Amino acid sequence: MNKTTFKFSFQVGQKTNGFNFLLLLMIATFLFAIQSCGQTKKSKEEKEESYNKVLSAWGNLESQYQRRSDLVSTLANMVKHSENSNDAIITRVLETRKEIGEFGANFDSLTIAKFEQYENLQVKFAKDIPGLLSLSKNYPSASQMANEFEAMLPKTNVSIDKARNEFVPLFKEYKSQ
Repeated sequence: MNKTTFKFSFQVGQKTNGFNFLLLLMIATFLFAIQSCGQTKKSKEEKEESYNKVLSAWGNLESQYQRRSDLVSTLANMVKHSENSNDAIITRVLETRKEIGEFGANFDSLTIAKFEQYENLQVKFAKDIPGLLSLSKNYPSASQMANEFEAMLPKTNVSIDKARNEFVPLFKEYKSQ
């Protein structure tokens, strides 16, 4: 009886069966494709989770800014209307609040540069708060509200800092993906 043995070896210069090479190439391609599909799905899930986290953090930051903005505007309007004051600081506060509102910091169109512009407006707004508080205390009708606002301001600023510190790293990581 004749025994036939098959050897699969590859040596430089040796002719190989094209079918074997093609079969190995197809198996390698198939395995790579299966592995890539799982990574793509995981990547999409991770991106969606990252988007939801950063969107939630953005909503929280916006909410804290809005809270401060509403408090400051209420105080500024009270001083302006109750005492017919046209002080420059009141005008600056109300104009900056209007600028912030018109800025349109929509999360889906927010870029790192646009966020920095938004933050600069918030800093400009915050710089006028001490002057507004000082001015408010000169008017009896606004003095009590100024005292209440002054008591709330540190907590509000802590909430803003906390929300900003949560949002910024998530946002930068999300935008770098």
